Amino acid sequence: MAEKISNYDLQIAAARKQFLQWDPEAIVQRFHLRREGDHLLISFLHRLYKISTVTGEIIRADGGGEADFNAYLSIFDALCREEAGELSGQWRTINDLGIHHPGVGEGPFHASYEAKFSGHTEALSAACRDMGGQSFPVGDVGYILDVFPFFPVVFQFWEGDEEFPPQLRILWDRNTLSFVRYETAWYIASALLERLSEYLERTK
Repeated sequence: MAEKISNYDLQIAAARKQFLQWDPEAIVQRFHLRREGDHLLISFLHRLYKISTVTGEIIRADGGGEADFNAYLSIFDALCREEAGELSGQWRTINDLGIHHPGVGEGPFHASYEAKFSGHTEALSAACRDMGGQSFPVGDVGYILDVFPFFPVVFQFWEGDEEFPPQLRILWDRNTLSFVRYETAWYIASALLERLSEYLERTK
C-alpha cells in the first residue's frame, strides 16, 4: 500500500511548484537576496536557508536539514510576489490587520507558550538577542525581530503575578498583508514561538 501523503506535504509541494514558475533573478533583485549557483539564500528568523531554483527544495544552510512546514510556506509566500511590500512603521495585533476568522484568536494560540515562557524572562531576552533582536520599550521582554531582512515583527512578553497571568503579544506592521497572506502570519508566529521555545530548552 502506498504511503499516504500528509496535507502538510501536499501544501509544501504546491508551494514549491508555484515558486519554480517565478524568475529567480527577478526575486533576487526584488528582495536583494544572495545567489550561489542554483540556490537563493534568505534569512528567516535569523536562520539562513538555501532555496534550490531547480527543485524548489529549501534546506538550512547550517546543515540542519530540510526546512519545516512553517519555513517553507512563509518563505515562498513572501517571495512569490510581483512587488515587495512597503513597511508603515505602525504596529498592530494580528486581529487588527483587517481580516478576522471566527474562532481564531491570539489568546488560545499564545496560552501554552505563555505558561512555557513564565519564569524565564532573562533567557527569553537572551534568545531574542541571539536572533538579532533590537530592544523594544514595552514589555518585560520586548524586541523587534526580523522575520526576513525586509520584514520585522515585535515580540513582547509580560511575566505574571498574583493578579495577572503571563501574557505575550506579537505585533505586526500595519501593511503586513502586502508582504504575506493572513494565514502565513500564523505560520510565522508559530515558527517564532517554536524557535524561542527551542532556545529555552537548550539553556535549561
